[in-house]
Amino acid sequence: LSSLNEVNLKRRFPDVIIIGVRKCGTTALKQFLTTHPLIKAARDEVYFFDKYFERGLRWYISRMPMTNENEVTLEKTASYFVTSTMPKNLYNLSRNVKLILIVRHPITRTVSDYLHYIHRP
Repeated sequence: LSSLNEVNLKRRFPDVIIIGVRKCGTTALKQFLTTHPLIKAARDEVYFFDKYFERGLRWYISRMPMTNENEVTLEKTASYFVTSTMPKNLYNLSRNVKLILIVRHPITRTVSDYLHYIHRP
């Protein structure tokens, strides 16, 4: 059975995309979800719908993990929440993808974002 699943591995359009504002726990949620053996995530934020959309669908899918048809492909890019063209572009590519939105109290989120910004190398 294991070798059968390996034969069907390929890069797929995400089933789920985590969006949200920075410093709201998007990375933590991705880490928690990927502890499940059937959830595979893109390694890094892809920024397809806000920075690299012109690179095309083939480029985007090339950033996804290898999965079989029984696994969930997950992508997380927090900045999609504030990208005005993201909803339309995503809708035109897939009407089946699920979005997970994470929000946080605006004051504590802003303080966390500020502290992160001033302490970066």
